[in-house]
Amino acid sequence: MPHIAHLIERIREAQYISTIDLTKRYWQIPMRPTDSAKTAFGMPWSLLEFVQMPFGLNGTAATFQRLMDTLLAPHVSYAAAYINDIIIFTPDWDQHLKALRAVLGEFQMAGLTTDPKKCKLVGTETAYLGFRADASGNTLGAVLLQRCREDERPIAFASFMASKRVSGEVPADKRGREGDAALELEDAYKAVLRALGEDPGRQGLLLTPRRAATAMQFLTKGYQESPEDVLNGAIFDEDHDEMVIVKDIDMFSLCEHHLVPFFGKVHIGYLPRKKVVGLSKLARIVEIFSRRLQVQERLTKQIAMAITEALKPAGVAVVVEASHMCMLMRGVQKMNSRTITSTMLGVLREDPKSREEFLTLIKN
Repeated sequence: MPHIAHLIERIREAQYISTIDLTKRYWQIPMRPTDSAKTAFGMPWSLLEFVQMPFGLNGTAATFQRLMDTLLAPHVSYAAAYINDIIIFTPDWDQHLKALRAVLGEFQMAGLTTDPKKCKLVGTETAYLGFRADASGNTLGAVLLQRCREDERPIAFASFMASKRVSGEVPADKRGREGDAALELEDAYKAVLRALGEDPGRQGLLLTPRRAATAMQFLTKGYQESPEDVLNGAIFDEDHDEMVIVKDIDMFSLCEHHLVPFFGKVHIGYLPRKKVVGLSKLARIVEIFSRRLQVQERLTKQIAMAITEALKPAGVAVVVEASHMCMLMRGVQKMNSRTITSTMLGVLREDPKSREEFLTLIKN
């Protein structure tokens, strides 16, 4: 497989750049009749074989790359390919038009088809293999890093749903937008893999972008939910004014600085004013705010504020104990470190005895 850095280096002097994307990738390569039997798979009604090269075989990416290298060998001075991502780069306009005709003619003779929606023809800058190159000779960082700096949606799915929730708007075409967000995330993970020098088309990584996108959507599903939705119908009138505590609630979240997990326990206590909430709903509130990009201090306060707004109790206390993977597996690498944060509101903040009662009970 070609090295991405070498490909990027070759286009530094280009004034005009085009990128071409082939449809169906490996499906465009026919199998040898003698090899089709090796791809056989059983169905209830018959035994089937692939006649075109399928995804998932060992060596498919290398086979496709050899095809590209063979086809582009006569055009190596102005064209290159990384699997099915082809780039054409020239110093002037007339040469670029000739190069486009030559390369597209080569593909036509080979029976390959392109995807017009993904092709970008005759530009002065382009995104290629996770990098952005322009006519001034710059290759500007990884595209994904640039998105994180400039795009007001650093994680498209999560931020989109958060903005809708904050404004009180629930999109009518939510399912369709979630699908679009999943595709954006999948493309972003492919860009990450390429920027790392990996081949997203090799067998072990073929489904990784989709799996990672699905995982990220699950880990940030709290943006789709609000405490009001969870607590609706679960607040009850009750003649009780003594402390209620639910402790050792498991919590998993993502550090917004490094996108790595932090996890631990949450302890919640409140002094009711004739209103109590279903105990499982306290755990649900923890889940809503922890399934977002977070810092532990904000997470602690958001849980406490949500309970205060919903129940109007005399006091609320929340303590979070967590281990942060950004400290354990990178950076200072302190394996035994734990972070403890607390938020005390109302009586539990103002009255030392009530606060001491809460802290004593969660330790026992």
